[in-house]
Formats: sequence, structure tokens, C-alpha cells
Amino acid sequence: MSEKKQARPGAQTNRNLLQCCVMALLLVLVSPSMANAYARPDTSAAERYKQVSGWYGNNDGVCLFDDGTFLLYGYATAVFGHYVSRNGKLFFYPDKPDLFEVYATYNPGIGDSTRINFRGFERGGKAVVQWEHAPAQQVFNDDANCFDAPFVYSLSHKLRDFTLSCTIAEEEPGYPVPVNTWQYKHSGYNDFIWVFHKPRREEQDFVAVLRQNGDKQNLFLSEYGDGKGYPKQSLADESRRQEWNELLEMKTQYYRDKENVKLGLLANKHYKLFLQDGNDYRFDSVTNQYIRKDAAEQDEYDGRNAYDDDRRLRRYVKLSPETKTKQARPVQATGSLFFSACNDDSGRSYHYPGLDRETESADPPAVMTVAAPPLPATASNTVTDGEREYKQGDLVIKEVYRNSQLVWEERWNMGKSTATIRHFKAGKVIFRVEITDRYSLMDEVITVYDSKGKIKQRKVASELDGAIWFRVYDAKGRLLKKEASYKVQDWLKDPGISSE
Repeated sequence: MSEKKQARPGAQTNRNLLQCCVMALLLVLVSPSMANAYARPDTSAAERYKQVSGWYGNNDGVCLFDDGTFLLYGYATAVFGHYVSRNGKLFFYPDKPDLFEVYATYNPGIGDSTRINFRGFERGGKAVVQWEHAPAQQVFNDDANCFDAPFVYSLSHKLRDFTLSCTIAEEEPGYPVPVNTWQYKHSGYNDFIWVFHKPRREEQDFVAVLRQNGDKQNLFLSEYGDGKGYPKQSLADESRRQEWNELLEMKTQYYRDKENVKLGLLANKHYKLFLQDGNDYRFDSVTNQYIRKDAAEQDEYDGRNAYDDDRRLRRYVKLSPETKTKQARPVQATGSLFFSACNDDSGRSYHYPGLDRETESADPPAVMTVAAPPLPATASNTVTDGEREYKQGDLVIKEVYRNSQLVWEERWNMGKSTATIRHFKAGKVIFRVEITDRYSLMDEVITVYDSKGKIKQRKVASELDGAIWFRVYDAKGRLLKKEASYKVQDWLKDPGISSE
């Protein structure tokens, strides 16, 4: 959330965003230490929770549940946590992930070598890694952008010990000392998932007060809302009650998945994470994999969906660091493990080699001049103007029609958190937009292509003075201007605009 009012998607998009939050547990990997962060409330506390529970706000705000938990929501924001009532105020404690998390397994298929999947390191913060006696290296180069996940690094030998460090800017909340160093030692593992959680403003504690305004209650938050307060929503309307019930179901799923993550992560060979029912799999001790019971029937699996293949999974268990230290001086690093840059003519920019990009269905062709998809027929062979939304597997597809013609389409891949937006005119694609980390606003990179598939602009999100802005670059990487996030989001959603 931002203190500045931002353009918001509709109710259906809000629901998709919150559903994505539950899925994002696999990426955020909330800290198990939060599981017992608060005790069961006594009778008086339980009664207080019932009194204040409800939905405060509209497109952004907070939901207070009667078990002492809450959901802070807004554009690109969905954070769960718990709250307590003291001295007439409500104190909120969002779930906070560990700065680093390391998960490991033994993979007999790679022998004495080591493979590491880096997750979250591309989202900012200067993370440094050092293993054994090798020089320290940054994970990504300075000013890295145009990322191609998953990020997988290989070593020719087994890794016994390593150190993860990160320089946190002094203005970042929650980390008074700028350098945090975690040291790990282990034996027997050769396949890793390393996770970095850059601290976010939304994960910091805050306070609220409830005030009566006539027959309505308003919740005033210390960090959000511009001092205007969030009115409590009435649940008398049936559609609003249905949305509230959906929020309750999402909360239940979130905490269920949170418990499941304590048992480890399940991932395929391309490091896509899954929350699967153990009854659907059998364990193969030879390959150290969980194999889906119907895998033999799926031998002709479509190779274009390799990233989503859940037939064979490995369980990665969480490792605890040997030490955690904070120091005043940053670790001196030489070079980086990954180099990623837009318009890189040198060929050094990292691309994941594990998937066949030529057949990967998620990647659109370079030139998009094909006609618009055929329109669904009705009795009069026309399509009603307006918006429609539907799902195809991991894809959430949104379409806008005008004069019975498709003029705008978004295909959001929930599994990869990427999106493709196409604008049509007279049945032709006039330009398209590729977005990484869709609905995770702080991490979005938006690339604009013309009708011939040539890059026109890139818009890169960053935080400035507590708000989200996009730096706009031309095709040669020159900074053109800065744009407020709400203007960029309006630009993406408005089918009537033309590409500048």
C-alpha cells in the first residue's frame, strides 16, 4: 500500500490479487517463528476481537478477523498478521519473513556438483554470497534489470559452507544496522533454494484507533490512509457477504499453507514450487523424488509446459544458519554471479538454459502481427461490449470488447507472475506489453513492443519518498522520465490509449 491514492482494479481483480497472495506464500516463505508469536486470547480479548472485527475500507484497507488476525490489503499488497487491543488502541504485527531462508535436498542426479536456485534476490537490496574460501560476489550486478527467472547457478563441487550478506539502506525500517550476515554449514546436500526477503514497509508494525462517526465506525491507521480513516463496510448486501466469506476462506488457506511450508518445499527440476496433496505421490528412494502416481500415464507430457510439470518433485528442507551477525561495513564483493541488463549486445545477460524457449508456450513470438483471436459467437454472432475474465490453467485472461471487437487483452500467468498485455485495432496487434512480477508492484518491469516486435520503452518500478514510481527508459536504455505508479497502471488498463 502507499500513502498516495492509486488506481485500483475491480472487485474481481482484488479477489485474484488476494488469491495470488496465498500462492505467493511459496515465494515469500513466511517465517515459522511467527507461528507462536501470540497466545490464544483470554475471554475479554476474544470479546473485544468480535466487537471490532469487520471489513474497513474499500479498494484498500484492512480486514479484522475475530480470532485476532488481520489482512492489510491494497494495490500489490496483501499482508496477514495478528493484532491486539491495548489502552484503547489496536496494535498490528504483520507476519515477517526471515531476511534469508535456505532450503536443501540431496539430488543424486547431479552427483558431486552443486546447484542453487536464487529467489527474491532480483527484487532489490545488495545481496552478497561467499562460499568456502572463494571471494565474495554480489548475486546480481548493480542496476540489474530485464530478468529471466528462474535463476540457477551451478558449481562443479559440493558446497560445504557459505555466507549470505545483505546491505540494507539505513532508511529501511526494521534494520538499524545496515549489514546483515548469515553463515551456514551443512553436509550431504547438493541442491539448494536460497531465498532473500527484502524488507518491505508493509511488514512493519503499526497502530490504529477506532472512532465513531455518527452511526459509522472509522479505523484510522498510523501508516496508511492519509489520515482520513477507513469506514467499516456493511455486510448486509449479499454480494459483500460473499466477498467477505471468500476472504475468510483465503485466510484459512493462508495459515494452512503456512503450516505446510514448515515441512519443506516441493519443487520440480525447474524450481517451480508446489503445494501438493501427499496422497497423490509415492516416494522413490533411488532418485529421492516424489513421483505422481499417474506419472506413467503422462509420459507424453507436453514439453511446452515443462516449467509447470508436477510429475516428479523434490522436497527441500529448511536449514538453520550457524550464526547471524550485524556489522557496520559492507562485505567487499568482486563481480556478480548473475549479470542481467536490458539491451545487452554482449550476450552476457543471464537467460535460464533449462527450458526450451523456442517451444515455451508462455513466451510470445517476437513479431505480433497476427489477427485478434476469434470472438465467441452468440445467437446474433456478436459479442457484448465490456469486460470478461476467465481462467485457463495458470492463466487468468481478461478481455475488453468495444463494438463487438476485442481491443485489449491481458494474459496473467499466476504460476510465473508474468503478464502479456496486447492492444488491438481493427483485428491487429498495435502494440504489446510484457510485465515481470505482475501484481508485485515494487518489482515490476514493463517492456513495451511495437507492432513489429521492436522494443519501444521499458518502465522499471522503484520506491521514492515512500511511493512507487516507474523510471521510463527508451529502447537504448536512456532515462526519459519518471511516472507515478497510478498513471502507469491506468495506462496499462485503458484500451483506448495509443503507444507513445
